[in-house]
Amino acid sequence: MAAEPESEWAGETADVTAEEPPVAVCVYCSRPFRRTRYYHLHLGVEHGEDLDATEREAYEAADEAESEELFVYHLKVVAALSTTWAVFVLGYMVFGV
Repeated sequence: MAAEPESEWAGETADVTAEEPPVAVCVYCSRPFRRTRYYHLHLGVEHGEDLDATEREAYEAADEAESEELFVYHLKVVAALSTTWAVFVLGYMVFGV
């Protein structure tokens, strides 16, 4: 039989190990987090109605940073797809494959 997980979050937080303790632990549900940004995003998404002004500001800052990173990622994907398409078109034009 499989061993029972230590907590309900044991399977979801494989990043948090005994050698590297969590940076933050949720005050509402005791979920551990490896990065403070993940903690602030969790607070806003899961416990948004219970946040005070400071926690709300931290969530909004983390959400903005996450949005910016996602936008940059999308730009990189579009650039990679465009480059791949251009290489295929040029290859077809030059080699007539």
